Amino acid sequence: MLRVVMHGDILADHMLGMYEIVETVAAGPASLFILQDLSRSQNFTAAARKTVASEPRADLIAGVASFGESFQMRVMIAMMDKASRLFGRQVVTPSGFFATEAEARDWIAERRRLTAAR
Repeated sequence: MLRVVMHGDILADHMLGMYEIVETVAAGPASLFILQDLSRSQNFTAAARKTVASEPRADLIAGVASFGESFQMRVMIAMMDKASRLFGRQVVTPSGFFATEAEARDWIAERRRLTAAR
């Protein structure tokens, strides 16, 4: 699991840096879960949204559990997921929004159990 804490505006460079780490630590396709603290984040810039939508290394991520995000950030992320599907991404990474880190960790644990059962 990779724990990510975002502060302020999320830039394309931030996302590219995260994907570099993902590429380094992932064991293979859909093998790494991200626990994402968005309590101090403000906005996904347009360039960051474009990076997320087009980044092939996203396929290494098994799921993203976010917590602490604002309502606006939650809407933005949901729209990014929908846009990824519209623009041809075959597999959109499962994601969930949670009030607390503990709930986010529980979701990841459940997703791991489901993945292991396959």
